[in-house]
Amino acid sequence: MQEMLELNVDFQKNLSTLEDYISFNKDNKEANYREYRDIVYGAIINRGYTLWETYVKDLFFSFFTLKKQEYYDNNTLIEKYKLYELPGFLFEAAQFDLANESITFKLNKDIVSFTSKNMDMKEMSKLFKRIEIDIQNKIDNNDELKNAITSFELAFENGLLEQKKPTQAIKRIIQERNLVSHYAHIDNFQSIDILLEWIRYYKLLGKVLCKTICLEYIKTVDSVKKIIGECKNALGNEILLVDINSEINFDKSTLLYVYSDNKIIDVVIPVSFMVNDNEVSVINSNDKAGIRLKTIFEYNTRIKKEYKYYLIDAI
Repeated sequence: MQEMLELNVDFQKNLSTLEDYISFNKDNKEANYREYRDIVYGAIINRGYTLWETYVKDLFFSFFTLKKQEYYDNNTLIEKYKLYELPGFLFEAAQFDLANESITFKLNKDIVSFTSKNMDMKEMSKLFKRIEIDIQNKIDNNDELKNAITSFELAFENGLLEQKKPTQAIKRIIQERNLVSHYAHIDNFQSIDILLEWIRYYKLLGKVLCKTICLEYIKTVDSVKKIIGECKNALGNEILLVDINSEINFDKSTLLYVYSDNKIIDVVIPVSFMVNDNEVSVINSNDKAGIRLKTIFEYNTRIKKEYKYYLIDAI
């Protein structure tokens, strides 16, 4: 799961670099953006889209790698793929076994995460169904994404369908990508402010997708979990006061899994511990502890007394 988090960090970093470049073209006359717009405009849009498609496939493959043995053991892998959809170049490394009259090829990332079309919601939905995740439902019903579309007035100024706004937003950005990729002459350029908002929307999509996929993975391995203790209070959004259960011990490297109404909603990591007014490095059985926590995702930490906090050894 750590790999998924690192993928998002890299995605955000690369988009921030692109965002800085767009801002440079906006704020500096010496950039001569208008003179070179025919070249620069398409390069910006294609770079943003390429980062998005690569990130989605990398996240998918990271999840697949964590679960692949299960797919192999229950023989559900092949039925998730239609061989005729795969292009011939992916089979160039196939090996012919004369003795068994068979052809084999490695299940590398190119094959496992192959998609034939642009990474809009429909294509992303097909991809993640291979690992049994209904990604479209989760993304389209994400309040943060829906609200962001409303706030990005420039980027989606013509309005979107009331339903499935995130799906429509991705489609709009990809429409522009296809335009600059297939036509040498562009009549209508979107403003630099719109380009900036599109990049910021990609960034928001990235962090939402990362958290969604990580939580979906946790759901597959959380059958054996241990509650850390009885939560007595929560101070602000980061400090938890808890009476630790017997046989529970953990340190600052231990992830805690946060549940609300029996649903995983977050993963947090300890920042500091207080026991008997002393800062300690380890929490032990039956401690009455204050624990400062932070989420591992790109969100503000939100701790509540009503939540349940667990250890999961399988992760």
